[in-house]
Amino acid sequence: MNEEPGDMAVYTALISLPWSLKLFYGLITDNVKIFGLRRKPYLIFFGFLQFIVMAVLFFYDHDSALEVTLYLMVASFSMAFSNVVIDAILVIQARKDPFLGSQDLLSIAWLFQGIAGVLGCVIAGYTMERYHPRYAFLGYGIYTLILGIACFWLSSDAERIYLDGEVQYVSEYSSEILSG
Repeated sequence: MNEEPGDMAVYTALISLPWSLKLFYGLITDNVKIFGLRRKPYLIFFGFLQFIVMAVLFFYDHDSALEVTLYLMVASFSMAFSNVVIDAILVIQARKDPFLGSQDLLSIAWLFQGIAGVLGCVIAGYTMERYHPRYAFLGYGIYTLILGIACFWLSSDAERIYLDGEVQYVSEYSSEILSG
């Protein structure tokens, strides 16, 4: 793998590219149902997709930096899409309590994101120091597999908002925005 000095910047940009398209992922999940659901199938699919990509990176040797970059780009796409879906579910749940729901739920969500971020850095540092770096791919792949499996039990109620005792779906709001 003989790379030019500027190649690393290009690879990093390619891996980060899917995160800049999050607006489109939100529009897709709000307006395109899969098996009658708006969010659950996306989380399951992208959890399994990310596991497969990470397993490929772990089990097979790759000689090309571009090949690894493309796998990591697919993993980044999966992660960004899942992030949009999880944020949408979080917003829906926060709207169920109009007075304190968003404050309490978002505070708890950010607390656990912070704890998981620190814990993830500690585990990654330990893994990198003691094992081959590819074990980080395996660990992250297993995590996303668990997430994908856990989504099978995600309630369809997570996609509904109750306003004035009436069920409202989020896509109605995004359709209003799109139609002006």
